[in-house]
Amino acid sequence: MVLDLGCVVMPSKPDTSKFDVIDWLACLGLPEYVQRIPAGHMLLVTGEEYWIDGGGAHLSFDQYMKKWNVNPKIVWQAIKLYRAKKKSHNKIAML
Repeated sequence: MVLDLGCVVMPSKPDTSKFDVIDWLACLGLPEYVQRIPAGHMLLVTGEEYWIDGGGAHLSFDQYMKKWNVNPKIVWQAIKLYRAKKKSHNKIAML
């Protein structure tokens, strides 16, 4: 089925009800360079600290270092700095 809006023709949403798939993107693997980047940081009230890698794994600092050989604290500080500068509408491109 196609929806015709005059000059724009929009295809209809595909019917996925016949498939037993929750999320088809879950079957696609992430490149390793994306998985290495910390996606989050959790500091529990008990004092335990966890880092979430790009693949969604919750790891302690030592586990993160062992798995990815990357210091998540340094990368996370750089991410926070980048986000803060982007909020300030800084026109300088950060590379």
